Amino acid sequence: MTESWLVATEDAVRVAREHAREVDAEARFPSEAMEALRRTGLLGLLVPVAHGGRGGGLEDMVEIVGRLADGCLSTALIWAMHCLQVDALVRHGGPELRDQLLPRIAKEGHLLASVTIEAVKGGHLLRSAPGHHCPPHGGRHPVLRRRQYPHHRPPSRRVPPDPGLPYQWIERP
Repeated sequence: MTESWLVATEDAVRVAREHAREVDAEARFPSEAMEALRRTGLLGLLVPVAHGGRGGGLEDMVEIVGRLADGCLSTALIWAMHCLQVDALVRHGGPELRDQLLPRIAKEGHLLASVTIEAVKGGHLLRSAPGHHCPPHGGRHPVLRRRQYPHHRPPSRRVPPDPGLPYQWIERP
C-alpha cells in the first residue's frame, strides 16, 4: 500500500469511526464515511490508472478493508462490495462499458452495488423490491437493466435513457 493510500485510508477510517456508533444505532447508511472514501479517491482504488483510478489490486483492497473494519464494519462491508463490483467490471466488462463507467467511478466517485443482494429478490435481475428508504426516482425503486436485451421488457414506465450509457433506469409501478 502506497503512502498516499495509507493517508487516504486513515482519513476514511477516522470519519467511519466517528460515526460508527450512530450508524449502528440507527441502522443507517454510513454516508459520512462513504463521502470520505469518495473524497479520498478510494472508491476508485481498483480502477486502472488508464481510466483515472488508483490502479490498486485485491491485496490492497484487503489491507484497506481490514483497516476500515476497525472504524466501522458497515462502511467496510459496503466498500468491499463496491470494490468487488468494480473488480468484476474491470475484469469482465466489455471495452465500451469499461471506458464509460470506470472514469466516472474514479473521478466522480460513483458507488456500485449489486441488485442480487436484495433480500426478497432471489437473484432475479429484472425484479426489485423497495427498501426502507425512498429513492430519488419519484419514490419508486429503480431497476437498472441492459438496453441490449430488448426481449427482457417487464411492464413498467421507462425513464428516458442516458444516451451515453448502455444501461437505463426502469421505474417499477
